[in-house]
Amino acid sequence: MSGLGLRDFTLVGHSLGGATATRLALDHGELLKALVVLDPVDPDRAQTSQVEIEAAIDDMTRRRREAGTPSADTSVPADLAMSPRAAFTRALAADMAAAPERRLRGSLRSMLSLRMGDAVSRLSMPVLFACGDADELFPIDLLLATRAKYPKGSDLHVWHGIGHSPNIEIPEQVATLLQRFIERTLPRKKPTQGA
Repeated sequence: MSGLGLRDFTLVGHSLGGATATRLALDHGELLKALVVLDPVDPDRAQTSQVEIEAAIDDMTRRRREAGTPSADTSVPADLAMSPRAAFTRALAADMAAAPERRLRGSLRSMLSLRMGDAVSRLSMPVLFACGDADELFPIDLLLATRAKYPKGSDLHVWHGIGHSPNIEIPEQVATLLQRFIERTLPRKKPTQGA
């Protein structure tokens, strides 16, 4: 970002990427105009011990091996099979299915080790929290509890009947929501001297 001279931009993160974007917003908030998180993982998993994290990772990877990991699961939901996004959805499913175990372990370890605590509530830029109420990975009650950790007054948008990846399921609606949010979000005011 520094090399490209990027400043006052809106950063968008989805799922574990939502936590990554939140971490960047905490560490380099001066660069951002706003933050958008889509179906993000909880930014603070402090109640999970390292032993529990490793046990959960071992269990998930064991179940994946026992189930047999196909080299490419190219199935797509029936409602997407005839859409222009079907090829993209197939490619994404194939990438996920072919992911090496070390990638799965690394992603799970990152997700389960988050420790951003109360810092998230002190983000200084406008935040949009958007999610689907049919998310099976992060149920809506968990998502709303996660949203409560973000600053008071953060925007909330919930799509009915949409799962964990609205960016894939309803990309046009996501783009419209992002455009509206970005167009009405003013750059953060700079602190006045002596404040």
